Amino acid sequence: MKLKLGPILYAESGATSDPNGDVWSFRAQMLVTEAEEEPPITIDSQADGVQVGDPSLTHSFPEYGEEGAYYWSWKVEAERREEGRWISYRVFSSGSQLSLPDWLADPVDRIYVPKQGGIPDFAFFSCNGVGEESLYHQLEKPQRLWEDIRRQHRESQEEEKPGYSLLIGGGDQLYADQLWQKPPLKEFEGMDGEKRLDKPTGNDFVPRLTEQFVDLYADRWTRRGTKQVLARVPGIFTWDDHDIVDGWGSYPEEKQNADCFQGLYEAASDCFEAFQLGGEENNCYGERDHYLQSLTYREPGHELDLIAIDIRSGRTRDQVMAESQWSDLKELLEKHARRDSDDRTRHLVLVSSIPVVFLQYRIGHLPINFGNLQDDLIDQWQHSRHRGERARLIMRLLRHAGRSGTRVTILSGDVHVGSRGRIVSDNPNHLPENGHSKDQAIIHQVTSSAIGHPPPDYWKWQGILVASDDEPENAGDQVRTEVLPVSSDNEYLRTRNWLSGRFDDPESKGLEGSDEDEKRQRLWLQWRYEASDTRSGGLTVEPVHEQVVVKAYSQ
Repeated sequence: MKLKLGPILYAESGATSDPNGDVWSFRAQMLVTEAEEEPPITIDSQADGVQVGDPSLTHSFPEYGEEGAYYWSWKVEAERREEGRWISYRVFSSGSQLSLPDWLADPVDRIYVPKQGGIPDFAFFSCNGVGEESLYHQLEKPQRLWEDIRRQHRESQEEEKPGYSLLIGGGDQLYADQLWQKPPLKEFEGMDGEKRLDKPTGNDFVPRLTEQFVDLYADRWTRRGTKQVLARVPGIFTWDDHDIVDGWGSYPEEKQNADCFQGLYEAASDCFEAFQLGGEENNCYGERDHYLQSLTYREPGHELDLIAIDIRSGRTRDQVMAESQWSDLKELLEKHARRDSDDRTRHLVLVSSIPVVFLQYRIGHLPINFGNLQDDLIDQWQHSRHRGERARLIMRLLRHAGRSGTRVTILSGDVHVGSRGRIVSDNPNHLPENGHSKDQAIIHQVTSSAIGHPPPDYWKWQGILVASDDEPENAGDQVRTEVLPVSSDNEYLRTRNWLSGRFDDPESKGLEGSDEDEKRQRLWLQWRYEASDTRSGGLTVEPVHEQVVVKAYSQ
């Protein structure tokens, strides 16, 4: 009997059991072997006004090892008060011989409960891993940025500021590429195309892969800094290709439909539902053939809708999202638009694992060989196969912003550099009545990548720049996209990074000297990045808009 993974906290929408939003809730989950009937471990809290529910089994892996593995969940509800507060919980064995790791000997502290009416501040990350283990040797401290999230969270408490109440994973939280280096996938890796496509997998193929995925989560998510953050900040996670296999969905149809690839997807999705969703139904919206996720925090004076789109479940070489996903996204946005705003300032944060605005690659004109880069090009929203869907997403977001008076921000990952972009519309149909500009509708995009993967080296990055351009691009009728520099000296942030997101208090008066239109609640985004030989200190980006103020600091 063993605790293999956890505790991991999972986010829930703001007002769950209490219609007035006075209860803050999340779920704490742990994976234990040989514990199908009841968990040999439990959670409680001595904090005032905090209740921990009874355990429930959210996911099981009965074929794992000789004993099976079972993912147990406890719902935690905390009273929200006039001021935000910090709570803790305790993990202990419940009359069993299960021993706990040393770091769980003391209560898990520093879980932040926002004040009544407060919108959660968040940390956003992507690309937590490497495709090849040898890349770890390039990193002096692989866990440095996870430790930085934990330090920023801790210092918030020490400085009596709000901590992070939400952790957003923007894709590639796992990096499963190494599974091709051992059986059963290794048996297929060395075959030529036709033999690999025709070879049957056998009845034990998916169980063996599932066990390997479980072990990979148990390894990657229990490393020093990662486990400390996952145990303290409730999360929501979308997935990208490396959570399945590099390039998933962009392969030719006959390859992706082969038994080995379908079995790989079955094992990957089973574990994604368990460990990244925290249960199949958690925060998902619409059809069950994809993982469109949504959280809503609706408070007096302001509200936040967080939507994480899934661009892998229905992906093929010629489509990013299946029609059922487009239908569910449209329905979800219409549901939000119909909601009475009650003079609230509205924010929509949309998570797309692949940037909607980025470099435009000159396909087929790469000056040198960049390994898998050629295969990765078709993954991009801006690839010629996907430009129609990209325009469809852009127009849908602009229409939603205009119809509901919502400020829309896109967060993305994938590309292993930090970057900024925006979508600008001069179309009168996209201008909200109470919009942030009198003659333009603007959607900002901020890309944070990667928290774990090394950035491209100098020569590889120079080759990428030579093979691409970042000129403004026409995206539709009176709509254009633009890549913006991250600072006056840097077009891109070529170093590991994560993103801090904080909202103004509803009573804030905006920037000193700003007019009334700028005195509304803003979203502040800050990069925290790893200093390198070419970057010795912090850099600051001047405010680009009252909606989004972007800063960056080294650590």
